[in-house]
Amino acid sequence: MPRRFAVVAALLALVAVSGCARLRPPAEAPAYFTQVTDKGWLYAHNWANVPCFTIELLGETWRLGKSDPEKISWIRGDEYLTIALSDNRKLGYAVADMLPEDALRAYLGYEAEHIRPLFDYQVIHQPKFTTEYDGTWMGWAWEGTGGKRRGVKANVPANQKHVIMSLWQDPYVISFDWASRSVTASTQPTLEMIMMLETLEFHPECFGGRPPARKKTPAAAQYKGTDFTDELEKGEGGDGFSSPKSDTRPRR
Repeated sequence: MPRRFAVVAALLALVAVSGCARLRPPAEAPAYFTQVTDKGWLYAHNWANVPCFTIELLGETWRLGKSDPEKISWIRGDEYLTIALSDNRKLGYAVADMLPEDALRAYLGYEAEHIRPLFDYQVIHQPKFTTEYDGTWMGWAWEGTGGKRRGVKANVPANQKHVIMSLWQDPYVISFDWASRSVTASTQPTLEMIMMLETLEFHPECFGGRPPARKKTPAAAQYKGTDFTDELEKGEGGDGFSSPKSDTRPRR
């Protein structure tokens, strides 16, 4: 069932997802892949040693900028979506025995220290929290004007607005950051953002590689006993992105 997100009293209430193991994908599997869907793009994150997940971007005009283990960027005109996996073991924004909300507040403080020197004027909006199932989400936003060029890449816009949803998945904060250079852009989440987050799914077993090479056999007997069409569609809405059920399941 899709996770639902709702705006209550003008505040976003985010529904979290359960934690996931961080297993290493088989070496022959791609580190990420995309598929065209009837709604837009489906992105699968399959890098080693980080959480594996899928999320669907609505609309056909999104373009993948890059995919690194801890940062993914999508571009649509003047809009930017960055998905960042911030590892507390590397960055040290939280300490032992912190509650999830406290860890997220510590992450926000860490981010604020990075943002403040980059603009002549910046505002970080108060975060809102919700905890359901096994995850805690923080909805927040920031905006900056008069970006300083010293130490900043030349193509970074001087004025920015960001709407961010961050999920605590110990030891990670996984943030979905929608950015715009328009000064009139809202700092409240849109329906499209909420609908995209509804498609987020974690895959604890990550994604395997292609079936191993076999000697030539008659086409009818090559995968005897396995109906891949039924396997992909059964109970999965036909998207084919659930964790593999066997070593012979095709990748894409």
